[in-house]
Amino acid sequence: MAQVSIQIQALKIVASIGVWARERTTPQPIEIDITAWLNAAPQHDKLEETASYDDIAKAAQMVADRRHHDLIETLAVDICKEVVAMGAVESAEVRVTKIPQTVNAEALTATAKL
Repeated sequence: MAQVSIQIQALKIVASIGVWARERTTPQPIEIDITAWLNAAPQHDKLEETASYDDIAKAAQMVADRRHHDLIETLAVDICKEVVAMGAVESAEVRVTKIPQTVNAEALTATAKL
C-alpha cells in the first residue's frame, strides 16, 4: 500500500516567540514547513480521505496564537501534536524558522517529528 504525505512549505505566520524581552513584546514573522503522513492513501479521490491543507495551516496558526513560546523547538512540537490529532494524519514533521535576534545568521531552525 502506498504511503502518502502532504506538505506545506514556508507557511508565513506572525508569532509571539523568543526568550529575549523585545521578543516577548513584539510578535515576529516565522516560517513553518509541515509534512503530514496520512493514515492511508486516498482511494476515491475525495477530500474526506485526506487532511486539508487549509485545516493544517489553520492549526499551525492557532497553536502559535494560543500562547507565547520561548523556544521554536516547543512551538514545533506543539504544532506537530495538533497536526497528528487530526483524524487522517498518522505522523508529522514540523520545521519552524525565524530570523535570529542575537546570532549573526540568516535563520534559526528547529524540527520536531511525531
